[in-house]
Amino acid sequence: MVKYISGFILAFTLLMNANAQSFFEIRQPSFEAGLGVVFKHQEDFSALRFTAGAKDVLLKNRLGFYYVVEYRGGINFQEDQTDFYFRDVLGVIVSVNKSFALRAGVGMFRKGLITANGTEGRLRKQISITYQIPQYPVSVDIGYSQWVGPTATFRYVMPL
Repeated sequence: MVKYISGFILAFTLLMNANAQSFFEIRQPSFEAGLGVVFKHQEDFSALRFTAGAKDVLLKNRLGFYYVVEYRGGINFQEDQTDFYFRDVLGVIVSVNKSFALRAGVGMFRKGLITANGTEGRLRKQISITYQIPQYPVSVDIGYSQWVGPTATFRYVMPL
């Protein structure tokens, strides 16, 4: 799995950086807050995503972090034997250029790395591509997780 993610990141970076000048431009750090959706969980329901993060804050304004909470109430969530779905994702943001970034994260607190007992191979993992619209303080994120499926998130970007 790691070699596939590494290959994807390398291929995407090379593709997006055909112009080496844009790779070395200084980016302005920013705070992002957003709302999104898990389109179709394998148990056949969707869920809301709430996200916050800091982009371009480390390693010469190239690396950042984000945190996502996913929630859906009023369902019969069979895996947890509850009437709600609740997961979280903590991850890193690697900026490719001013417009594109890659995100990769894993579950942390709700059946995640910290509370790993009982996950039974269902650790929440996600990879995504983010596009920031150049003229507007908005970014769009399209992602995928093998267990949860496709996700989309819209963020408001505030310069720091």
